[in-house]
Amino acid sequence: MKPLPSPLDPWPGTESHPDPRWQALYTAILRGNEQMNLTRITTPADFWEKHLWDSAQGIRPYLGNNEPWRVIDVGTGAGFPGLVVGILHPHWQVTLLDARQKKIRFSAQVIADLRLDNVTTLTGRAEVLGLTAPHHQNYDLVLLRAVAPAPEALSYGTPFLKPGGHLVLYQGHWTPAQTEALNPQKYRLKLTQMDAQTTPLTEGVRHYLHFLGNFPATADS
Repeated sequence: MKPLPSPLDPWPGTESHPDPRWQALYTAILRGNEQMNLTRITTPADFWEKHLWDSAQGIRPYLGNNEPWRVIDVGTGAGFPGLVVGILHPHWQVTLLDARQKKIRFSAQVIADLRLDNVTTLTGRAEVLGLTAPHHQNYDLVLLRAVAPAPEALSYGTPFLKPGGHLVLYQGHWTPAQTEALNPQKYRLKLTQMDAQTTPLTEGVRHYLHFLGNFPATADS
């Protein structure tokens, strides 16, 4: 098959010279799966749609932003969406956070192999690190994908967020009743946008909830 295309391009891709890092990332995940349980999604098309495409959809509203944002992927697991974000936005500083050392060691090796100088790793529990310097209220963009049920995920991610910063919650099925029950004001967040996107290959639906940090800075931020 052809090398994997960018998640911003159509499948199966028409570029004469696609960025080789997408294929290299896929190969690294397959290799990592031999040592640990990273993902059950291993066919090229499924990997592209469910990991690459999905990761990119969450940051579509910010793709034109050329500011040197600090970004944190909370509960990164196998490195998604953070690795995809780091490739798409080389001028952003992206941190991959996870409590599981084995997965962080894997991500660190991928970062080195792909020479992603703008991506770093961090090992620890979000509920602890988010409340302490230098991480408390220190990120322009917080990403939460497959971390925990939505209310719990917001409680993990919000402490990392700068006042006026952006937080993206990646979700599958989502209803207006869930939006109402989520009560973002409880987390000092304002829901500014909710995108519902149909997946290009399997025609499922993914939701991307965008929040704004609606709170003042604290003394240690």
